[in-house]
Amino acid sequence: MAMVASSTHATDEEAFMPGAVAFILKGYPRISETFIAQEINALEKRGFAIRIISLLVPTDGAVHPVHRVITAPIIYLPEYLYQQPCRVWRACLFGLRLRGFGSALRQWL
Repeated sequence: MAMVASSTHATDEEAFMPGAVAFILKGYPRISETFIAQEINALEKRGFAIRIISLLVPTDGAVHPVHRVITAPIIYLPEYLYQQPCRVWRACLFGLRLRGFGSALRQWL
């Protein structure tokens, strides 16, 4: 499986720094989503701090060349939460510090 050479893994706190633009994608990088990759690349060139959150680790065997120039950190979410309970707990504790998290959590529960 080909992976993006410039990919890094961000911490949960780095992913939500003020002023950052986050892209939440089903899978990244994916050859079928080159339009989104081109948009991310264009925003990076304009100086935006980009964060990529991927719901799934990609299974595509190939990537588009634009994926290789994107330097934004990528967070791969766990496919099954029970497999990474410490990560879920840390994210919950981090969320509790964010304004509005408590009211959003009450709405969800």
